[in-house]
Amino acid sequence: MQEFSRRGLLAASMLGAPAVVRAQPAFPSQPISLVVPWPAGGGTDVIARMVAEAAQATLRVPVVVMNRPGASGAIGLREVGAAAPDGATIGLASNAFIGNQYSNPNANVMADFEWFAFIGEDAAAITARSEFTSLADLVSAAKARPGGLKNANDPPAGSTFVWLAMFEQASGTRISRVNYGGYAPSVTALLSGEVQMTTVPLTDVVEHHRSGKLRVLGVASAQRHFLLPEAPTLREVGVDMVAGAFRALVAPKGTPPQRLAVLERAFMAALRAPGFVARAQQLGFDISPLAAEATLAAVRERDQQIYAVMDEAKMIRVRAK
Repeated sequence: MQEFSRRGLLAASMLGAPAVVRAQPAFPSQPISLVVPWPAGGGTDVIARMVAEAAQATLRVPVVVMNRPGASGAIGLREVGAAAPDGATIGLASNAFIGNQYSNPNANVMADFEWFAFIGEDAAAITARSEFTSLADLVSAAKARPGGLKNANDPPAGSTFVWLAMFEQASGTRISRVNYGGYAPSVTALLSGEVQMTTVPLTDVVEHHRSGKLRVLGVASAQRHFLLPEAPTLREVGVDMVAGAFRALVAPKGTPPQRLAVLERAFMAALRAPGFVARAQQLGFDISPLAAEATLAAVRERDQQIYAVMDEAKMIRVRAK
């Protein structure tokens, strides 16, 4: 009887005791992986590492850049899309992501991600070997030998591939494409003489222009670029084209709103810090930060623009609108 009573009292005390709620660890409590779907050494890799370093101060955990190049950025972003939606894996998306939606059936689409910060947009440039002294020279050579000039660009639907289509449409030329795995390999190909021109962003070629190894013939910006004010815009030299490489941060779809808010605050603080902006601009990067809602709107606008160019160039392979 005494034993029964003790057991009954123990059971009663357990039933009446309040439940113990284990506190969830604060986010983030572990390193964050930032997947960059392009090779090391290109402009996207450089700005990603700068942003990652700056955001660590607020997040108080390491932000580790992981390069996952291939398929015009599709491979790296597939890794992000397939990651656990817990905020521990994020990615950097660019113009190539939009083109991939319409050319690669295995690529992710906009709805696969949470878009939480816009970094900025780097103007594309028409850059050639120094034998071309002006854009008019290059256009004349391209018209004299349709398909004779070779351009170093991303694989089909990548940013520089699409920009070449825009340039051909605006200048009335036809230029051959040679595909490389990102901006850095494209610049290397131009320097080595494998090709005669490239359509990578200005930031990736400006130092080679200054050294005299290459020549920036025109910049696809609305106004002259602060990094190279002596270079004309394409519109100034008769080619009506404005284009650039945007960069935005994404997380897997379904990442909890509270964690997205933490990431958004940390990266926006990093992108708005005067010291960071000054250092980025010294390297030629345009920093135009946008928060989550404005980021999604900006990417949707660019989606419409790029789709129209790809449609006219008959580059749409999947997900036609």
